[in-house]
Amino acid sequence: MVGTFKELVDTLNFRWEQTGGLYDFSNPSMTCQYRNKHTFTVSRSKSKKGVEATLWDVPQWRSNCKGTINKKENSNSEENHKRLLVFNTHLDPWHPKNRRKQIEEILDFMEETLLSIESTVPLNLSEEIQREQHKYDWSKTAVLVVGDFNIKACSEEYWKTLEFIESSMGKFNRNHGWKDYFYRQGETVDNNKDQHTYALQNSLVEYPNDCGRIDYVFGIPHFTKQSTTNGTSRQEELTRVFMPLDAVSRFIRHDEVGAECSDHYALVLELIPAL
Repeated sequence: MVGTFKELVDTLNFRWEQTGGLYDFSNPSMTCQYRNKHTFTVSRSKSKKGVEATLWDVPQWRSNCKGTINKKENSNSEENHKRLLVFNTHLDPWHPKNRRKQIEEILDFMEETLLSIESTVPLNLSEEIQREQHKYDWSKTAVLVVGDFNIKACSEEYWKTLEFIESSMGKFNRNHGWKDYFYRQGETVDNNKDQHTYALQNSLVEYPNDCGRIDYVFGIPHFTKQSTTNGTSRQEELTRVFMPLDAVSRFIRHDEVGAECSDHYALVLELIPAL
């Protein structure tokens, strides 16, 4: 009864706030420079699922090519100033048609977000340089898409979703699409059960047939949105190339049975700017 009441309160709160159950992490050393959200136009759940964008300054990434911290006088220079743009989302369970529509809306929201950041977020440069340099430097901002996709890794829908994303973003991304940081070579939908984020051994799991790796951290190398003119598809001139990241470590945190914090296991990933 307590659990049912809590789920009801959470659902009402998510619907009122229109967050779809999305939460931000909190890190006192990181400053949020931009925030925006979009509620999906289709959502089977009463919590109204959606996607939220947050842009963070990451002081831990202000290092030189040798991996050592720069001197204090250079630590705030634009050369060493790096950021992380995170798109946090939660897609519908049990409804592939809705998920495809939600993916389309994520891509549209990403384009809107990039344009908004370019026009509103300062580069932390001097006023004189800021006046001369109007273009946002995406090469010093990394981009991630994270969340519960409710799509099993390496399933037919998984591969079709990635193919759809790449085809939607133009030929430039055809062979360099979203990077699944937890993908293992040779992984299939049926093996590597230790990789399941919605796992049978989790005592909070209610739907055994849905078990699999359904939570993701995707790295986004670049973004080109396909547009249509006079019924003909054409690639826009502007392709934004983002700062690449390397994974230092990655693992799925398996809580003790009976003491789980959630019905999903957490993805833990340490990323640094690629050298």
